[in-house]
Amino acid sequence: MLSAIRERSQGVVAWIIIILIIIPFALWGVDQFRSGDKIEFAAKVNGEGIAIGEFSRTFDNVKRQYQENFGEMYASLVQEDKLRQQVLDDLIERSAIDQTTLKEGFAVSDAQLMQIIQSQKAFQEKGMFSLSRYEDVLKNNAYSKERFEQSQRQFMLRSQFEGIATASEIIGASEVIALAGLESQLREVGYLRIDHRPFLASVTVTDAQIKSYYDANLDKFKSSEQVEVDYLRLSADALLKSITLTDEQLLTYYKDHTDKVQLPEKRNVRHILIMSVKDSDVNVDATAKGKAEDLLAQINKGADFAKLAESNSEDPGSATRGGELGFFQRGDMVPEFETAAFALAKAGDISGLVRTSYGYHILQLVDIEPMQTPSFEKVRDVMALELKSELAMKDYTQRLEKLKTVVYEQADSLEPAAKSLGLTIEKAPIMGHEGGQGVFAAQPVIDAAFSPAVIKEKLNSNVIETEAGEAVVMHARAHYPEHEKTLAEVSTEIRSLLTRLGAIELAQAQARALLPEASKASVDPALLVKDGIEWRSSEWFARNSDKVLPEVLTTAFKAAKPKEGQSTWVEHRLSTGDSLLIRISGARQDTVKVKQIETELKQAALQVFGDAMVDALGSSIKAQAEVDVFLK
Repeated sequence: MLSAIRERSQGVVAWIIIILIIIPFALWGVDQFRSGDKIEFAAKVNGEGIAIGEFSRTFDNVKRQYQENFGEMYASLVQEDKLRQQVLDDLIERSAIDQTTLKEGFAVSDAQLMQIIQSQKAFQEKGMFSLSRYEDVLKNNAYSKERFEQSQRQFMLRSQFEGIATASEIIGASEVIALAGLESQLREVGYLRIDHRPFLASVTVTDAQIKSYYDANLDKFKSSEQVEVDYLRLSADALLKSITLTDEQLLTYYKDHTDKVQLPEKRNVRHILIMSVKDSDVNVDATAKGKAEDLLAQINKGADFAKLAESNSEDPGSATRGGELGFFQRGDMVPEFETAAFALAKAGDISGLVRTSYGYHILQLVDIEPMQTPSFEKVRDVMALELKSELAMKDYTQRLEKLKTVVYEQADSLEPAAKSLGLTIEKAPIMGHEGGQGVFAAQPVIDAAFSPAVIKEKLNSNVIETEAGEAVVMHARAHYPEHEKTLAEVSTEIRSLLTRLGAIELAQAQARALLPEASKASVDPALLVKDGIEWRSSEWFARNSDKVLPEVLTTAFKAAKPKEGQSTWVEHRLSTGDSLLIRISGARQDTVKVKQIETELKQAALQVFGDAMVDALGSSIKAQAEVDVFLK
């Protein structure tokens, strides 16, 4: 139980992070049903379908997240068949829970939903919700407002469900004290370490043993396909560094492109928002409008705008600042709000009521920052970089077309292209299908390097643009097909491995032989020290001490608690191959730490029990649902 809670207490934050990462991936899926498409279902829950597209999006996004987390270890750690089943099971359970929340009367009002959406920083500019930013974010991620808002509503309903499910979880004070006592326990630990290295000279490995190991482990001695390539690299950045500009060029560019450095007019306003989203109930809207009109009347009679905003505005991002938003320019705010703000003439002017899709606003102009054109001297460096970049990209584009032509027309060598464009042929390190460093980590480059045209036909690869202003073309220098290494190739490697394994076994045998003597109460372990054996004197350690190897402490705290005046001895083999005889000669409580961690452990335990309750309730709801699975 203790280890589970410790893992969960460490893992709660990690899981929250993973959930926060996975939810956006699930929300921002790029596949989207189009009107008229035939909808197929992965499963149905109580007759309500889970579209195959939803399953595919969710599976792809979860898979991508696992791949990012595990990297090269993904294939060995994740079984995709089981992952697919897990994703489908989760979607089925989620559907069953969603149906239950609706049936039991759970609800999220439009106002609650809009407040949650407006509070998300992804949709805010200068601390205030921006409709244009909201729409752009959704559009850029191929997501409709309706579908996003529905998914947010469902997420909030599930949060209500989980809150109710965990609200009744309690843990007794005695349980917390017991857990805290275990977590804060100290143990007096010392150990004998038997080094395996002195035994290396004693191990004899025969050719027959090497052959036997080789035959039994052929899969360990495969050499993957590899390739070595020569390559040419064309880079706009490299071209930019060679460009020099005259003052006349820069000044002409500045005069022709002042719009690139011109600072637009900006406004700083205070505002009061009384929320009333579109399609609100008529009575709700009338109440909101009435409140806004009353506030406007107070302001027109001389009331302090900032104080009214602080106490009445329903925009959480600006209310605490007296409604002040800071400077913004055209395009930053929703159109109705922007029009009203830029119509105010001087500081202190008040707008009438401004209706937007989020409610009723009252604006007060704080300050105007007029449009400005910086002097040439102030923007000289910026303009120089801008002009150099343009010239470099123009030169790059021309050279790129020439490079493509030459490497295609003279496809059996890179030398004509190198000579024609003044490039240097470089040699890439040998690489396998996992790729290499820099541009050779890009999948299109890897695919091209192992393509039949490059490997079998000995031709130049296509010119590959790895990013804007960066291109590479390759020619194979050598190719090494996948093959089983011969016994001769790996004989030395196997001999070294078997020698080490033999030494480890001899060290472990000596440790076991020493254990009866070391465990005698009358024997000082320090007297057993000799070549290859050392004694680490006993010290008091907490479970998470960083003064000794974690695997030593894990073994020591798993061992039986020693009786008063006695010691407990356990054997352990380190990952290095050395053997340990660990002595636990005492155990006591860290009374100060017990008090410090009681609250932390209570929260961790509640999290463990609460999660278990949610899982159990979700599984129960799923078990009672009528489920039809169509996905093979």
